[in-house]
Amino acid sequence: MSQGGPRSVSAFAILLGLGLLVLPVAASGSVVQSGGVSYVTVKEAVAQHSFKRATAICPKHTSVLGGGEVASTGFKTIDMRQTYPVDGSDSNATPDDGWGTGVYNDSRKPSRITVTASCGDTRVKYAKARVSVKTRHSRVHDLHCPSGLHADSGGVFAKSNHLRLDSTFLKGGAGAAGHVWSSGISAPKPLKATLYAACLKPTPALGSSAGQAPSSDEFTLEASCFGPTRAYGASVATSGTGKDQTINSLSVVAPTHADPHGGVTTAMDFGPKGGNEGMDLESICGPKL
Repeated sequence: MSQGGPRSVSAFAILLGLGLLVLPVAASGSVVQSGGVSYVTVKEAVAQHSFKRATAICPKHTSVLGGGEVASTGFKTIDMRQTYPVDGSDSNATPDDGWGTGVYNDSRKPSRITVTASCGDTRVKYAKARVSVKTRHSRVHDLHCPSGLHADSGGVFAKSNHLRLDSTFLKGGAGAAGHVWSSGISAPKPLKATLYAACLKPTPALGSSAGQAPSSDEFTLEASCFGPTRAYGASVATSGTGKDQTINSLSVVAPTHADPHGGVTTAMDFGPKGGNEGMDLESICGPKL
């Protein structure tokens, strides 16, 4: 991955003074570096009525902490079906090189997504488990981090594009920095899926936002990190079953001058039988690296 420098010495000095450095990496992406965490973003087009995988790859010598996807279009368009750490082209099989998403564009118009990976030069253990998904059976699966480690992000991957992701969250409720990552998944036909959790030693701090979802509309939430922390992962849970709700966007958000710690965002679509459900979004915030 090649990284270009800032265009002027004065701009470079200003950015360093604020602890925020933006480096272009390609026409479709960039890296924001803040507090020792690199936030890689990649933009991809998604054609109408099609499935698309997209991946943001971490810089060399870093491991992925979390990530996600934000869609450019809203209600009844993007269905985020998968979100997961990925293994790149290196010699090992550890899924630590970036963050991937799988989305389906359910509308008659094209969309664009922005995939973000949060990356750091630190030790991360990636827990995973293979599960069977039954036909039209929505179930929440728990994945435990090894003893002494905390869950900072997680998600699910499947070779099939029919997997549905209903929720993916840090178990334990608001304010609980636990070691269990849970994902609610379903499918229209039997398939296999792999659950993931990114596990780190430091106890994370949590920022949270909650609300009551409307029916036949899209509902968005944002949550920021604070103090000396930076955003690592994104967690969203609802009180619904997932039969009438769709994740349009769920992602880590890179720090900006206005929000120097970064945060997370989600947008969920609810049909006529959905809504009136509680939604909880949490930003998983870790120390500077």
